[in-house]
Amino acid sequence: MSDRISLTGLRAQGTHGVLDHEKVEPQDFVVDVDLWLETSDAVESDDVAQTVSYADVADEIVAIIEGEHADLIETLAHRMITRLSEFPVDGIAVTVHKPHAPIPHQFEDVSVTMEWWRTIEPDTYEVVISLGSNLDHPHIHIRSAVEEIGISYDVLAVSGIYETAPLLEEGQTPQPNYMNAVIMVRTSKELEHVLEDLQFIEDQHGRVRDARWGARTLDLDIIKAAHFASNSPRLTIPHPRAHLRRFVLEPWLEIEPEATLAGRRVDEIVANLPDQGVRRVDALSEAIALPAFWPPVAADSASGNGSDGSASGNGLAGTTGTAGTASADGLADVDGSASGNGSAGPDGLADAVDSTSAGDSATAVPRTGSVAPARSASSAPPESQFPDVL
Repeated sequence: MSDRISLTGLRAQGTHGVLDHEKVEPQDFVVDVDLWLETSDAVESDDVAQTVSYADVADEIVAIIEGEHADLIETLAHRMITRLSEFPVDGIAVTVHKPHAPIPHQFEDVSVTMEWWRTIEPDTYEVVISLGSNLDHPHIHIRSAVEEIGISYDVLAVSGIYETAPLLEEGQTPQPNYMNAVIMVRTSKELEHVLEDLQFIEDQHGRVRDARWGARTLDLDIIKAAHFASNSPRLTIPHPRAHLRRFVLEPWLEIEPEATLAGRRVDEIVANLPDQGVRRVDALSEAIALPAFWPPVAADSASGNGSDGSASGNGLAGTTGTAGTASADGLADVDGSASGNGSAGPDGLADAVDSTSAGDSATAVPRTGSVAPARSASSAPPESQFPDVL
């Protein structure tokens, strides 16, 4: 909450008015001004330089009254607002009184009041999100997800599509290869809201969370969010196992060659990882035709607070409150089952960043960033190469 400095009854003479004699004969003008600003620094230091000097404010107002002619006191008030907005203040209210206005009736006062409030731009930050799919035309799921993210977020860059063989538990049913991409966005939303938006998009693509490391239509995971760090059961940032996975790091490097993760350069992390059979297969900028059945059947939605997957006030739904702990970061799924195709951590939380995508052609969205050379395909490394703890 801002504090307020008030200056009332400041009087000076000027030649302002519509009538001819007002333009040459000075008359009184009286000004009241309120300034809203943060004064905590001034209180702590007891230094006038840390606040706004009301003497300086008075000088500026008197200079305007005694200065250039204006027909209207509205014009005077606007000039004062304009000048005072250059001070470090959050808001201004100016009232200009003309006590001797040429009105042929008895009156006490004539005045005009104007207010001004500084527009505070919300703080924004960058978020790195991995995308993947290995079911039902995965390249289309990725393309559509990028476009859907772009509705609510400022998309800065999108990588090409990278193909990766799935990592499976011993005896697990084989799955199609995964397709992966990375998108970088800017937002002012709280991270929890970003998480809920991503989970809603997953649900709209028919994401089913009924098997650990199972195949999926769409997987969206927050890898990094500027300087933020979180270690809550719901969301861990930066992603605790992203540094082990080329299918996340290689697309990320394509759009941000100087990227860092947990204080380390991503290109140096990749240089020390074994070959994981990741290869770039297409650019998202290459157009494809959506099948006639697209989009897929959406998840149940309704108005409300998003606690059951329903749409929230911003048009996107959260999944908080459902059984289990939801996490687009991949630490746990909405129903408590693990996501991703890596291994679960000692805390039983799963890894949704783990892989995502199957082989098809690329999807159509604008993309920035350099194009990485294609890599030759190879079989997936044994699971032992992906320890589940940092």
